[in-house]
Amino acid sequence: MDDPGLSTSQLFALAARLSGSLWVRMINESVGIGWTAYNVLRHLESGDGRTTRDIAAATMVAGSTLTGVLDTLEKDGLVERRRSSTDRRVVHVHRTAAGRDRLANSAAAINARFDGLFKDLSADEEQVRDFLHDVIDRFATELGVEHPLRLPR
Repeated sequence: MDDPGLSTSQLFALAARLSGSLWVRMINESVGIGWTAYNVLRHLESGDGRTTRDIAAATMVAGSTLTGVLDTLEKDGLVERRRSSTDRRVVHVHRTAAGRDRLANSAAAINARFDGLFKDLSADEEQVRDFLHDVIDRFATELGVEHPLRLPR
């Protein structure tokens, strides 16, 4: 591909957009749900019973959007909502066994397929990984959100 003189940030943005589109397609094909629903299920992996407010903040979606996503996930039997016993205004979201199974069974296939796109990276891969971690740090700081990854470099 000819490089039309794009800056590093423009190339990164283009790669991110294409990467996101590919992830959405693979998630839909493997899991049968959309990107936001997938992120909700993934967020619940770190602890079932999160509040809708916590989930909305962690997945960076509006509460009204999350309500529709949770309605669909609940209708599909992948999550259930429970009102707090101490504050009826608070709703906790729990994955069902079907939700845990659907995510677990598809995660390996999605990761293998996506990772296969990177199998021929050069010895500079560690520099690329470091760059991406730095970019994620900068973006999270700029957005004022907690770093979304806690992975070893």
